[in-house]
Amino acid sequence: DSMNLRNTLVALVESFGKDVLGSTVILATKADRCKEEHREKRLEKLRNAAAQKGVDQVVLWQNEDVSEEEQAMQLNRLKDALAGVPAIQTDELQDLQQRVLQRAQELCEKAAPREETVNVEVDEEYVDSREVPEEYDEEYV
Repeated sequence: DSMNLRNTLVALVESFGKDVLGSTVILATKADRCKEEHREKRLEKLRNAAAQKGVDQVVLWQNEDVSEEEQAMQLNRLKDALAGVPAIQTDELQDLQQRVLQRAQELCEKAAPREETVNVEVDEEYVDSREVPEEYDEEYV
């Protein structure tokens, strides 16, 4: 799962730029599928993978066997995590297409011009001059 998280974070950065990581909250939703003795170790791996990419907020979310009180506590933890990261406006995010075009332009500008001078020898052909009769212009009646 931490490997999938790494891939997801890489895709996020590729799509929107590095600025988006500072406003990211990871919601770990498969915690209830893991046995209790393995849960902390797995969460630690997720936190480490997130920290390596610069994401500090990881919120545990349990889907099964949750009372209404625990559900409310989870929701409050998520709200607190969201409040703890700076908001980023969508116009500040870099669009993938814009970044691809920008990178293509940079590569094009850096590339050496492709120009080649070739001398081609052609046998000379002579053309006999001929007279072209004038066109016949007369109005129709």
